Amino acid sequence: MEKKFNIKELQWKDVRADVLCFEPELAKIIDELDPKFPIFKLSYHYGAKIFENGIFNIPTSDKQVLPITDQNIPTKIKEQLGYNSLPLGFVLEHGVEVYADLEDRIFSLSYFQHGLNLGIYEFFSPPTPFAISAGARSIFMLPKLTEVARHKDLKPLGVRSQIPIGYFDQWKIFT
Repeated sequence: MEKKFNIKELQWKDVRADVLCFEPELAKIIDELDPKFPIFKLSYHYGAKIFENGIFNIPTSDKQVLPITDQNIPTKIKEQLGYNSLPLGFVLEHGVEVYADLEDRIFSLSYFQHGLNLGIYEFFSPPTPFAISAGARSIFMLPKLTEVARHKDLKPLGVRSQIPIGYFDQWKIFT
């Protein structure tokens, strides 16, 4: 069965207004360059891992991600986006969190909402030991959800995850 991906191939004219809104100086520079290369718009679901273990992931239409090295990823996408461990990326909506996943906790490095934030460091450096998630990774709820009764209150809302053991496990409820 062929996988469907949450990716659109666009041109500069298609994304110019969005970039102009958040990064007017960058938009001006790109206008002067008048690029003819494709620009890919990827849409990740909340909690999806955009980058993990030095590998860039491509979002699928069934709320999953596949590593760019996967055989199901079309050759054109691999060629266009596989030039570096993390291609340059501009966050348009919501945000992404850059974090290190340690043995028993999440160490948040940064949270980006909008702008050209992804792939710049990786372009000039060796692969990095951090991960990037769509939306916040270091998130938790205020009610004590480690209690069985409290966690059962979430079942009518469609939450099917296991009872979290600690704060950093609560992320699974949000995803």
